[in-house]
Amino acid sequence: MGRSPLTRLMPNYLIATLSLLCFSVGSWAADLSVVVGWGDNEYGQSNEQSILSGHVAMSAGGWHTLALRADGTVDAWGWAVFAQTAVPTDLTDVVAIESGSLSSFAITKEGDLIAWGLEYIDQATAMAGLGNTIAIAAGDQHAVAVKSDGTVVAWGENGSNQRDVPVGLNGVASVSALGNFTIALKRDGTVVAWGSNLNSESLVPIGLTDVVQVAAGGSHALALKSDGTIVSWGLNTSGQTDVPADIGSVKQIAAGLNHSLALKMDGTVVAWGANADGQQIVPTGLPSIGQISAGANFSMAMIEISTNCITGDMNGDGTVDTADHVLLSATLGICDGDINRDGIVDLGDFSVFLVSFGTSCEAPLRAAVGSALNAAHQQSVKSVSRGSGSISLGTFKPLQ
Repeated sequence: MGRSPLTRLMPNYLIATLSLLCFSVGSWAADLSVVVGWGDNEYGQSNEQSILSGHVAMSAGGWHTLALRADGTVDAWGWAVFAQTAVPTDLTDVVAIESGSLSSFAITKEGDLIAWGLEYIDQATAMAGLGNTIAIAAGDQHAVAVKSDGTVVAWGENGSNQRDVPVGLNGVASVSALGNFTIALKRDGTVVAWGSNLNSESLVPIGLTDVVQVAAGGSHALALKSDGTIVSWGLNTSGQTDVPADIGSVKQIAAGLNHSLALKMDGTVVAWGANADGQQIVPTGLPSIGQISAGANFSMAMIEISTNCITGDMNGDGTVDTADHVLLSATLGICDGDINRDGIVDLGDFSVFLVSFGTSCEAPLRAAVGSALNAAHQQSVKSVSRGSGSISLGTFKPLQ
C-alpha cells in the first residue's frame, strides 16, 4: 500500500498463554473471550485485546477492529483519524457490527443502523429510508445494507459502480464488501456481485450454488459452500485465491485486501495469499477458534475460554497471589493488569483471575490482594474505547 515499514507486534506470548490455560471444545459456554490478532499493527488494529469479558463477535476493518459484547455494547480499537473507533456513548442493544476502512456500523435489536466515523456520500439519506436492517457490509468508501424484506440499499463512492445495486435484486440474506465491489448471498444459496470488475472480482463463477457464506477481499472473493468447500475468484497476484488443496472441511471464511482466511471444522485456522505484514502467519499453538475476521492487511481470531478452566497458581509456587496475577497479565499481554478492560485495576480483575479459589477466596483476602494489585499496576492507558474514543492524528489512506 506504499507505506513505510511497520512495527509489528506479533503475539509470541500466546503459546505460553495456552500452556497455562485449558480449553474445552463445545463442552460448556464460554465465560470470557480472548481476541488475538496478527499482521499489520501500525495503529494497534491487530493488538490482541486480552480477556475482554463477554465478547460474542468481532469485525476487522481497514485499520481498526470492533468487538461486540453479549450485553449489546461495542468496543473499538485501532486507527481513529475519522473517529471510526469513537463508539457512540449511548449505543446499546447491538446485535451485529461491521468495520469499514474509514467507518463503523452497528445494527440494534430493533433493526436500526447506527454509523460513526467518516460519513460516506448520501449516507444520511440512504440510512433514513432503510427501515428494519438485518445485515451491513462496508467497503473502501461505500456501504451496503440488507433490509428485512431481502432488498438492498447502497451509498458512498461510485467510481466503480459499487453502489449500483442490480435492478430487481431481492431475497438477499447477507452481504460482504472490502474494496470497491460487493457480494450478496441470496437465501437460495446463489451469489450476486457488482462494482469493480478489473480483476473479474464481480464475475461470479457460473453454476455456483449451495453457498452459505461469502467474503469480499480487495479484488478477490471467496464463497463457502454447504459441503465445507471453498470457491474463489478474482485477483490472484499474491495467491489469495489459491485455496490450499488439503484444507479439508471449512465452517467460516474471511478475506483481507490480498489474503484469505478459513476456519476449519476442527477449530484451526488456515491462511494464504499476501504476507508482507505477516497477515497469513497464523500463530502456532492456537486452541479451538470460535470466529475469524480479516482486515486489510491483518487477521483476527476469537478464542472462547471458560473461567472454570483457569488455574490460579500460574507460577507453580504453591500459592495464589499477586505474582500469579502479574504473570497471567503478562502472558495475556495485559501489562497493566486490567484483565476485564474496564479502565481500572481492581477487584473485578482479581475476581476474573482467581476463579479457581472458589468459596475459599473470602472477601478479606480478595480485598487485601485487590489493594496490592492496585498498588502494583498502573491504570490502563491503551486506546481501547467503549462508548467513546480519542481521535489520533493520521491521513486518509484508501485501500489499494
